[in-house]
Amino acid sequence: MLMVYAKSQGFLQPDKVATMLAVARGEALPNVAGNANAVVEKPKNATYEELEQFRQLRERNLELREQALRNQRDLLASERLKLQSAIEQFSDDKQEYAKNLVDNQDMAIKQGRDNIRQLWETVKPKLAKELMLTMIDKGELREVAAIMRDMTIAKQAKIVAEFKSDPEQTKLDDLLRLLRVPYEVAKQDSGLQPVPETANP
Repeated sequence: MLMVYAKSQGFLQPDKVATMLAVARGEALPNVAGNANAVVEKPKNATYEELEQFRQLRERNLELREQALRNQRDLLASERLKLQSAIEQFSDDKQEYAKNLVDNQDMAIKQGRDNIRQLWETVKPKLAKELMLTMIDKGELREVAAIMRDMTIAKQAKIVAEFKSDPEQTKLDDLLRLLRVPYEVAKQDSGLQPVPETANP
């Protein structure tokens, strides 16, 4: 994924990759200005002036190659910095995406709980109790406690009064044990000891 991101940002263009590999391997550099890669051959049966011209040309060729190598090394260092910056930006974007995803999930859960709470507060207490029992029987006791915690004491009392049979009272005891846990601790659900679910009567 990171390679795709870097390529999309222009850091892995074929010509740049070829140049970087050439510099790293010490090979001839492609498309270098000044014809630094040209081979300078010593002339046969040359005069002193021709040998001097050959020496100067060879030195100039060497200077061009060294300058081209320095330029390409500078370019390689610059591309490395850009790539490192892209990697850091990618990491930041990934963390931001993960944070937003968690925030969105939390908002969705809160909205869902609010909708259920409003339903329980609207229907008759006996029906609200039956809806709670259905969730508890499905292993959602903690969810019931989380939703009920945001209800007013008056609403809670009316619903609790509907738990009358012995099996219902047992489930109510489990529910009330969770409701007695301080709110900040209850939000850290992983810190709570599992409450054994009560089987259907």
